[in-house]
Amino acid sequence: MDNPAIAIPILAGTLLALAAGINRFLNRGLRPKPALIVVLRSGETIRGTLIRRRRGQLELGMAELLEPGGKATTIDGNVFLDRANIRWVQRPQP
Repeated sequence: MDNPAIAIPILAGTLLALAAGINRFLNRGLRPKPALIVVLRSGETIRGTLIRRRRGQLELGMAELLEPGGKATTIDGNVFLDRANIRWVQRPQP
């Protein structure tokens, strides 16, 4: 383009769109992960943060095994739960 009055706004718009796309890509992992309470068919209850949901599994991080009476036992590492073993899932209010 020979006319800089046209080229400058086009270049500025392109750079803004690129910056917005990069910002969205970099911040996609910063969304808060939902906390879940999962009751298994065996009767056990697990509370944790949803890390990933795929192929018939839930992956929970920072998980705790909840026992009757309110006692919670911390589970080391992530927990993988097959959907076939899940009775129900609750997302508690913050």
